[in-house]
Amino acid sequence: MINLVYPAGGASAREMEPETQFSYSLQSGLPELHFSGLEIPQAGERITVRYAAQNTLGGLDSAEITSLPPAAESALVNGASGYACLLRAANIADVYGSRPGESARLLETGRLHLELFERTLNGLKVMQEFGFPVGFALDEWDRNRS
Repeated sequence: MINLVYPAGGASAREMEPETQFSYSLQSGLPELHFSGLEIPQAGERITVRYAAQNTLGGLDSAEITSLPPAAESALVNGASGYACLLRAANIADVYGSRPGESARLLETGRLHLELFERTLNGLKVMQEFGFPVGFALDEWDRNRS
C-alpha cells in the first residue's frame, strides 16, 4: 500500500496516516483495509488507494504487456546474467573437455553481476515512496500547511 486519500477528490481530501488511521492485511490474496481513529469512511463514500503491484514481462507467464519501469531494467539484466553465469559454471564443472579455470571465471563473473544487481535493487528500494507522511500534522498550523 503506497497511500490512501479520504475522501476521494475535493477540497477536503487528504492523505490518511498509516498505522494511525488505517492498516491493511491480505486475506486470501486480497487486500483488506482496517480503519481506526476519528475518520472512518462510510458505505458509499469514495477513497483513493495507491498500491504497488507485481511487475510483468510481456510473453512471460502469459503476460500481455511489460510493466517493468525503465529504472529497473538494468537490475533485471544484471540479475538474469548473474544467475545464468552461476548455472553455466555449475553445468561445466567436472565436464570432460571444459577449459581449466572456466568454471571459476564464470562464478566470479556471476558474483560481480549479482553484486551489481543487489546494489541496483537497494537503490530502487531507497527511491520508492512508502506512503508514510513526511511528518505528522500536530496542530492546526501543520494541517493547513500540508
